Amino acid sequence: MEIQNNEYLKSQLEQVDSIRSIAEEEGSFGDPRLSIGAINFPKSSLSHNESMMTGYQFGISQTFSLSGKYGKIKDAMTAKADSRFAEVKQLQREYESMLWQYMIILQELMNENDVLNENMEWISNYLKISKGLYATGKVPQQAVLDIQMRLSEQKSLLAQNEYKMKYLKTK
Repeated sequence: MEIQNNEYLKSQLEQVDSIRSIAEEEGSFGDPRLSIGAINFPKSSLSHNESMMTGYQFGISQTFSLSGKYGKIKDAMTAKADSRFAEVKQLQREYESMLWQYMIILQELMNENDVLNENMEWISNYLKISKGLYATGKVPQQAVLDIQMRLSEQKSLLAQNEYKMKYLKTK
């Protein structure tokens, strides 16, 4: 699994982008507003020449901050986005570290399995020879039993290693 394609990390980076967009929006003065109005029109008609105070009103307005409020809001939101981005990058590094640890443990188990298989092969051959020597009376029975116990221990260690590897591969 590639860390860059991790869905959780992708969603967290999208949140960072969202915070940056909000910072741009919150830090802007907003759109100018255009207003159109009609004043003092008579109730009985819409003629604009019946009253001296009848007329149209047009206006354009824009919000400006004299205190720098919008710039500070934008800076704060940008800092929040930068902080969240750093958290996501740290999480990505932790995922990478865990992946490397997993791979190292798995490789160690595989190497240990190779050694255990070699040991089992050697002990099995040694056991065959010892059984032949026991049949001729040159090796005591206890020596053959010790070799069989050692072979059994190796089989147990190998089974444990294989179980650990299966467990790691399912995670």
